Amino acid sequence: MLTQEAMLTLAAELTDAQAQGDAESLAAIAWQLYGAVGEDLAEIARLRAAVYAAWDRATGNGVTSTTGSLSGTGGAGRRPGSRGSCRSKR
Repeated sequence: MLTQEAMLTLAAELTDAQAQGDAESLAAIAWQLYGAVGEDLAEIARLRAAVYAAWDRATGNGVTSTTGSLSGTGGAGRRPGSRGSCRSKR
């Protein structure tokens, strides 16, 4: 995760590189940002898994899937933010 200081440093380097037309420096900065985003996405996935595990323990349903409710009814075993199945009658 980039600290505020690191973000300010990158912003200054980005401004300088852009003003000088330094494509190599711009590419290096982009690569640093790409790596930081990947680290942040991995942390989000880790936190999401921890929330789901805690929810499963709290509700006692023991579901290990992170795709939502098994029955689609939205009952007590439903995870926060999950969507039940919506079936239209034809």
